[in-house]
Amino acid sequence: MPVFVTGGTGFIGSHLVEALVRNNEQVYALASKTSNTDRLKKLGVTLVDGDVTDASSLKGTMKDCQTVYHLANRYEMWLPDKSLFYKVNVDGTRNVLNEAMNAGVERVVYTSAAEALGEEKGEIATEETRHSGVFRSEHCRTKYLGLMEALKLRDRGLPLVVIMPCAVIGPGDFKATGQLILRLLNQKLPGIFFGDSSIAFVYVRDVVEGQMLAARKGRVGEKYILSSEILKVREFFETICNIANVPMPTREISPAMATMLAYMMEFRSFFTKTPPELSLALVRVMGHGMMFDNTKAKRELGMKFTPIKDALSETVAWYRTQGYAPASKPSPL
Repeated sequence: MPVFVTGGTGFIGSHLVEALVRNNEQVYALASKTSNTDRLKKLGVTLVDGDVTDASSLKGTMKDCQTVYHLANRYEMWLPDKSLFYKVNVDGTRNVLNEAMNAGVERVVYTSAAEALGEEKGEIATEETRHSGVFRSEHCRTKYLGLMEALKLRDRGLPLVVIMPCAVIGPGDFKATGQLILRLLNQKLPGIFFGDSSIAFVYVRDVVEGQMLAARKGRVGEKYILSSEILKVREFFETICNIANVPMPTREISPAMATMLAYMMEFRSFFTKTPPELSLALVRVMGHGMMFDNTKAKRELGMKFTPIKDALSETVAWYRTQGYAPASKPSPL
């Protein structure tokens, strides 16, 4: 079955493309001229030149495709040019889904983000949670606006199913969560800001399973949260340290200190154009927490989620075998 994928060179997208190829799907992957497509080429994927921010480059690209998986997005806690968040997450989503509607595809699986639900602090959000109106990051704001664009097209007849992953972990992750794990493994986190919040996590392979199930079984027009477990921030880091046999940082940073440090680091990044080690967005997200209910995905899609301890074990092992973190030291007798 011909399928069209945007964001296939990204973290989640690369795992999705591999799974689709294993499932003997005929995959067409959108890729800009600046994308690293070596992995896609090795998989035998048909590359399609284009950019989600350029609507004209998308014309005719989805012809004869039955399913479109839209994953392309900017997911960072800081960018030197914040306008890129809107261009990709909002304009890009509108462009891709408009073209999918024009092409008459049978199903569009749009990967949004659970944080676009905008739950109140301490609330366990469901797909029907009413947005609080507060945005903790530019990524969060633009994913919400992108979702609104998608739902407008749904109301005009687009056969849309929305997947909403929480904090995704897994092999190949070099975004916000992956960077925190790597710094912990390499013992380059002298202090940690824990707060009292909890975060929902999900394994990347479960996200891919959810995307493919949504294409087959998801109800058109519906949203599905993908979330495995909710852990306290401290518990998450302790689990990693126990798996990797590395010491926990002994210094805990207060919320006020974390905010002050983030302001200072972002001020420096304004001039260096390099990402800060600690961003205001990350402090706000970790301070607020993200908790989500996965009942609907389990009931309607048949999702079975990987325990986060198992997901972290595989993730840590991958970082080490790929040389991004030192090998495990034997435990003292």
